[in-house]
Amino acid sequence: MAAATVSLERSAAGAKNSAALDFLRKPKLLLIGGKWVPAKSGKTFETINPSNEEVLALIAEGDKADVDEAVKAARKAYEEGKWSKIGPHERARYLFKIAELIDAHADELAELETLDNGKPLTFSRGLWHARHSAWFTPGRRCLSGVNWP
Repeated sequence: MAAATVSLERSAAGAKNSAALDFLRKPKLLLIGGKWVPAKSGKTFETINPSNEEVLALIAEGDKADVDEAVKAARKAYEEGKWSKIGPHERARYLFKIAELIDAHADELAELETLDNGKPLTFSRGLWHARHSAWFTPGRRCLSGVNWP
């Protein structure tokens, strides 16, 4: 377990997006089998805000045991779940919904990207707003199967 403590007042100084700050306050766990879980080892690692060298968050440090469990859960979900049984057009609808959610949370994602990587916020905003636009433009949203990238 990492020994550092997180002080958002110092590590996220200047951050204005309340949703990003709320995210930083929550434990950073692993998503395995549809559930947020700590690493089996209990270990975490620090992510550092490069602009002030303060610990921004403690993140669950997955290892082989966690990867094995995640792969097992993914295989089960693929073999027994809905995704492998639906067609490409319905899958596309899910992917478009994900793109819409990314767009709706672009400012929050940009703030987190800036805090974690140190790049200017204007660059991060452009990244999140444009990240999916090349693949999810209205012309490509034709679900007839004719207009796929």
